[in-house]
Order: sequence, then C-alpha cells, then structure tokens
Amino acid sequence: LLGQVGRLASQVERQLETALKDRFNLSFSQFRVLTILAGLGETSQRPIVDELGLSAALVTRQLDTLVARGLAMQKQNPTSRRENMVKLTAKGERAVVELTAAVQEIQADVIDQLGLAEETELTRLIAKIYC
Repeated sequence: LLGQVGRLASQVERQLETALKDRFNLSFSQFRVLTILAGLGETSQRPIVDELGLSAALVTRQLDTLVARGLAMQKQNPTSRRENMVKLTAKGERAVVELTAAVQEIQADVIDQLGLAEETELTRLIAKIYC
C-alpha cells in the first residue's frame, strides 16, 4: 500500500513539475518556495530550509532564480548582517495565485479518476495518517 501511495505521489509530482515548467518556466521546488513565502511573509531563509527539508545551498539557488525573475526580493537583515531577509514581490504574489490554481487543476485531474466514495475514503485515510 505504501509503495502504491509513493508511486501515486511521484506521478502527481512529475505531472506538476512538467506543467509548472511548461506553463510558468518554474520548477516544483521553486513553486514550493513561493508558496512558503506567501504563507510566511518576510522571513529569513532558515524557515524555508526547515520547511522544505532541503540544503541551504539549494534553497539559496532557488531564491536567487526567483529574485532574478522578479518574483521575490532579498535584503540584509537590519539586526543581523550575516542574514538575508526574503519576501515575495507583487509579481510573486500574483504568480502564487496563478500557480496555485494550476496545481489545484492538476490535482483535481488525479482525484477525478476516483469515484466520490473513493475520494472521501482517500481523504479520510490521509487525515488519519497525518493528523
């Protein structure tokens, strides 16, 4: 069962990766960074690293790309010169809305393969495992 869940998650992630790359020229990791920033507001990089479970170097590369594309901005933390603060730009906030809608559409395509009873049961089981 866990193997099947893992394969399904990998399939959905591949579909998301392809759609995000084709439609927005973003990776799934970059999308995740954007959504974390949307939830946190201005923050240091540490909470993003912790949330994603990725290396600080990888998160820095993702942020550098997002900054270069005008989706995020960085500035030095006024209380700690060794730390940068990062937040979404207005363009980044608009992108999160578009990206989230696209991701929800892809997820809906996967869920639409289930009947209502199956979808309800899947939701119940996920909630039971993760809550």
